[in-house]
Amino acid sequence: VPIYESLGGWAPGNTPFVLPDGTGRDLPPNSDIILQIHYHKIGRAVKDHSRLGIYFAKKPVEKQLREEVINSRLLFIPPNIKQHRVTGALTITRDQHLLGILPHMHLLGTEMKITATYPDGTQKPLIWVKPWDFNWQETYVYKTPIALPRGTRIALEAFYDNSADNPRNPNNPPRLVRWGEKSTDEMCTAFLYVTHDDENLKRSEK
Repeated sequence: VPIYESLGGWAPGNTPFVLPDGTGRDLPPNSDIILQIHYHKIGRAVKDHSRLGIYFAKKPVEKQLREEVINSRLLFIPPNIKQHRVTGALTITRDQHLLGILPHMHLLGTEMKITATYPDGTQKPLIWVKPWDFNWQETYVYKTPIALPRGTRIALEAFYDNSADNPRNPNNPPRLVRWGEKSTDEMCTAFLYVTHDDENLKRSEK
């Protein structure tokens, strides 16, 4: 059975995420790399010059970079609402460390906050992007990875402006907006880039 795993992605404003020594992505032999690209119509035929660069680890890799994804796919943003709230959550099932985080919304997003609640009840803010800018979708990398023990709850809270006062609103007049791939649709997602504490690929190779 084929296994599908993301190698990463790019959105407007995103800069390269260089992994620390000892961390990498697994790319098994004979793998197919599928590249999904979103285009905007410009009214004429043009050539595509997209390229993909893969940088291989120069030092032994001990841990794989993995993704924990929070999203709210049941997304219905009514028209003429300036502050529509959307939430999502996940519970960590394995001790891990958080290296970085990539929030993702489209043109109606105004802010996104993500908070960790540890098993003992203490809370730790992970990120708060306010105001949201569709053209500045950065992967935020922590100076020191953040421990996320098993049982930690990650909560996402996002807000959307689907009113005529939003200059980025692609719809005039505003209309009901749902989850979708187009920039004129919406998304509510955060990608958490993590490593598992109990993984040691060097040890397993012995």
